[in-house]
Amino acid sequence: MKIRHLSALTTTLISLMIIIALMIAGCASSRAQKRRPHDQNTEQNPPQDIGGDEESGGQPNDENDDDEPGGDGHVGMNERGLPDLNYETRTANPKPNIADGAGDPVALESTVITISVNQNHPQASDNNSGTEDAPLKTIKRGFQLVKQNAISDNFVHLKIHEGIYREELYLSTGAESRAHLLIEGIGDVVISGSEIYSNWQSTGNGRFEHEWNYDWGLFTETQEWQNASASMKSKHKDWILDSGDLFKRREIVIVNGEIMRQVLSQGEIANGTYYVDEQGNRIVLDPPNGVSMNTATVEVGERWQILQLQRCPNMTVSNLTFQHAATMVEQKAVWIRGCDNVLIENCRFNDNNFRGLGLYSCDQAMMRDCEANHNGAQGVDIAFITNLVIEDCETNENNWRGNWAKTYAWAIGGIKILNTANTIIRGHEAVDNLTFGLWFDHDNLHVLVENSVMNRNHMDGMFLEATRGPILVRNCTMNANKLGGVRIANAERVTLSNNHIANNGRTQIYLRGYGRMVDTRVTGLEEEMQYTELTFTSNTFISETAEQMLFWTNMNQQQMEPFLQTAESDYNTWIHPDPDACIEVSGMRERYGFDVWRRMVEGPHSTINAEQ
Repeated sequence: MKIRHLSALTTTLISLMIIIALMIAGCASSRAQKRRPHDQNTEQNPPQDIGGDEESGGQPNDENDDDEPGGDGHVGMNERGLPDLNYETRTANPKPNIADGAGDPVALESTVITISVNQNHPQASDNNSGTEDAPLKTIKRGFQLVKQNAISDNFVHLKIHEGIYREELYLSTGAESRAHLLIEGIGDVVISGSEIYSNWQSTGNGRFEHEWNYDWGLFTETQEWQNASASMKSKHKDWILDSGDLFKRREIVIVNGEIMRQVLSQGEIANGTYYVDEQGNRIVLDPPNGVSMNTATVEVGERWQILQLQRCPNMTVSNLTFQHAATMVEQKAVWIRGCDNVLIENCRFNDNNFRGLGLYSCDQAMMRDCEANHNGAQGVDIAFITNLVIEDCETNENNWRGNWAKTYAWAIGGIKILNTANTIIRGHEAVDNLTFGLWFDHDNLHVLVENSVMNRNHMDGMFLEATRGPILVRNCTMNANKLGGVRIANAERVTLSNNHIANNGRTQIYLRGYGRMVDTRVTGLEEEMQYTELTFTSNTFISETAEQMLFWTNMNQQQMEPFLQTAESDYNTWIHPDPDACIEVSGMRERYGFDVWRRMVEGPHSTINAEQ
C-alpha cells in the first residue's frame, strides 16, 4: 500500500500515478516558473484563501540577529560542535543535559558571596558594601560587584529585593569564568524600560499632552537601520521596509498597566490612543474612558533594552519581571547570549515593544515556568542553542504592534526557534498570538514537543520550516488557529503522534512547498530539504465545517514524489462533514475525497467519518 519506488512503472503504479498527476496538475504546469530558492514574498496580511501564492516565513538562512546593532554575530554550533546524535533516524529522541545554572553552592563547596540590592531600604546606597543591612540602591552597582567577585569557583548570589527598578543593565563575566551566578528576585521585582510621566496638561476634548524629548522616527530612518541593513539579505530587509509605519515605531505608553494604541496623526486620536508629535516635542494622549489623569499612573518607555547578559556561564536568573522596553525592530528587551549552562526560571518578559527575550548561542540552556506574553512582536526568539529545554512556559498574545500595522509573519511568532540541536519543549502554551504560535525555522536537529497547546493563533498553530529534523510532536493540541493547525514547509523527518488538531480555519495539515534552501550543519552544504519521512500516527484531525480542509498542499511533482515514497500515516481519526471533499490542491481549486489520501499514504487502521 505504501509507495516506495515510483520509478518502477508497474501496472499498479501507473494507475496510482494517474491520481497523483491529477492532484499536482495545477502545480506541475508552473514548474518552469518555479521560484528561485531565495525568491520569496512576504506574507504581511493573512490570506483569505490559503491557496494563493503567499509566502509565510523567514527567508533562507534567516539568522535574524546576526546583523543587529551592537551584535557580534552568532557563536553557533559550528564552532561548538554538534551533540552526538543520530541525524538519520526517523523519529527524534533528544536527551539534552538539563541546565542547573548556578547549581547548589553547598554541593559546589564554593565560597558564597551574597550581594543585596534593596532600593526601598532606608540605608540603601551604592556606596554600601551590599550586605542585607547595608544594601545597594541599584542593580547596576550590584552587577559591578558581581563581576568583581565572579572569580575562581566563587558562588555569587545577587539578591534583588522587591521594587520597580528603572535601569538598563549589562553583565559579562567572561566565557571561561568558573564562577556560579544566581541573580534572584526576592518578592515582586520589576525591571522596567519606562519612566513615570506626571503633570500632563489638558488640551481640551479630554486630551492631554506631555513634553517629549526623543526623535526616534521610523526604524528605517535611523542610523541603526543603516548599520544593520548593510549586511542584511535583500529579502530579509524588504519585509521590514514593506511593513506598515506603525510597525517601525518604538514609542510605548502605558496607562494603569494597560498599553495604549499608537496612531500616526493627530486626526486619528481617540479614546485609549496616543500620538507622538516630534515636531512639537510632545506626546498627545487621550486616556481610556473612565480614567482620571489626576490619579492615573502613566508610564512611557525610554530604554530600548533592559538587560543584556553576555558570556556569563553557570548562571541562574530567577523571579524577575522585564517590561516596557521601547525596543527597536528585531531587538529584544532581554538578550542572553553566549551563556553556557544557563537556567531561566519563573521570569516574565511581558509588555515590551518588540521582542521579549532573545536567547542565543548557548550550550545547555533551560527555561522553566516563564512567560513572554503580550509583546509588540515576538515573545521569545531563540537561535544557535545546543541542549535546550523549555518547560511549562507561556508565549501568549504577542504581536499587538504587528497587528496595528497588519504585519503578521516573516520573522514573527509567539516563539520562534532557529538552528538548535537537541531540544525538548514540554507543557508549553502558545495561545492567542496575532501571528504564528510555535515556529521552528532553519535546520533544527532532534526536537521533541510534547503536552503543549497552540490554539487560536492568527496564523498557524505550529510551523515546521526548512529543518532537517527529526522532530517529534506528540500529545499536543492545535485548535482554532486562523490558518492551519500544523504547517510543514521543506522539513524532513517530522512525526505527529497522538495530537488533537481541530477546527483550524482553512486546514488541519498544511504541506507548503516552495523550494527553501538550508545551510545544514550536518553536511556543511546548502541544500534543499525534501519532504521525506513524514509520519502521522494516532492523531485526531477534525474539520468542523465543510470549508475547513483536513489536508492542503501546493507541492509540485518534484516535491510530491519523496513525500509519497516515504510518508507513513495510520491509526488516525479523520473527521470532516464531507469526506468526499476534504483534501485541496493549490492551483486546481479542486477538492478530493479521503479515498485519494488513503490510496496514497493512509494505513488500514485509520478511520474517516462525517461526524461533528
